[in-house]
Amino acid sequence: MLSRCTNPNDVSWTNYGGRGIEVCPRWLHFDAFYEDMGPRPSGHTIDRKDTNGDYTPANCRWATMREQGANKRGTLRLEMDGRTQTIMDWSAETGLPARVIRRRIRRGWEPHRALTQPYQNKSRH
Repeated sequence: MLSRCTNPNDVSWTNYGGRGIEVCPRWLHFDAFYEDMGPRPSGHTIDRKDTNGDYTPANCRWATMREQGANKRGTLRLEMDGRTQTIMDWSAETGLPARVIRRRIRRGWEPHRALTQPYQNKSRH
């Protein structure tokens, strides 16, 4: 976190410090960071709720890799019936394969149709 936000030589700097993402000055001291965030739960890493926001107590959480994967800048979210979710979440809910939903959206389908039209797997034997 500190290196990618403060060190221009860090391989990730362009996506963090280079974009203006900063670390709360209080967190420059580990004791303060630990006091605010607590111990890292197993299988979790630091994640910013708002990917364009800074590393601050109000904007950070401990998250799993799946949660972080869904919280990337480029993650496509679809809205249907007043609810917005990632394609992976819609896939889990609808039973449609994520690749099918993605392909339908790329082909210009409206989200409601892409998420509700039944999918028939036409495997070739």
